[in-house]
Amino acid sequence: MNFYQNLKNVSLLKTMKLPILCLALAVTYSSCSDDDNPMPNPDTAIVSVYHASPSTDSLDFYLDAKKVNSKLVGLGDSINYVEAFIGDRVAEIKGKDGASIFKESIKLEKDKAYSLFITNEKDKDDAEYVQITDDLTNPAEGKAKIRFVHVSPDAGKLNLAVTGGEDLFTDKEFKSATEFKEITAEKQSFEVVDQESNAVLFTLEDVDIKAGKIYTIWVKGLKDTEDDALKIEAMVYNNK
Repeated sequence: MNFYQNLKNVSLLKTMKLPILCLALAVTYSSCSDDDNPMPNPDTAIVSVYHASPSTDSLDFYLDAKKVNSKLVGLGDSINYVEAFIGDRVAEIKGKDGASIFKESIKLEKDKAYSLFITNEKDKDDAEYVQITDDLTNPAEGKAKIRFVHVSPDAGKLNLAVTGGEDLFTDKEFKSATEFKEITAEKQSFEVVDQESNAVLFTLEDVDIKAGKIYTIWVKGLKDTEDDALKIEAMVYNNK
């Protein structure tokens, strides 16, 4: 091999090594940069959704134009907590035909939990939201926590009582929610009672209340209706 051939090979080797070295430096720098300045996790909240609007058919729920549910949500159905970015988020419900039914901004704060109830006023078809902040701190040892949410448009003031026992919550108006209350962890039955007439409107039989759990009993539907699908009913949701 002559001198010129050797020179050509050396030049080629130098030319090849330069980009390889630059790439190695770039990878090293990038790795160091990632370690020194890790990407922060975005601030989030969690939201659950409940369909309690007698005037609204089965629906889809969207948060910032992204559909949250995997199947249609009917009256009495709920969507388990989903994670969402904090700030003002656009919450929208659409019918099964894809047409928008109701859209409104909801405000979410960092590390908080929310329940969003879809309902409507008595004798009105327009849906609306009732947004509630959820306290998901654990109950005391051997206890559970329970709250009562009233979203029955025509039921008037309601009480929630243990069957054959004490009133847990009294005098609750439409679109109101109680604070969580600690109760004994055991199988219990609950009655939704008309505060004015003292009539029992609905009974939840043998609810298995477990220690360490958090529950929402919510009332949806109508007191005065001949449509069985729309009649007043109490539901139990396990928040945690």
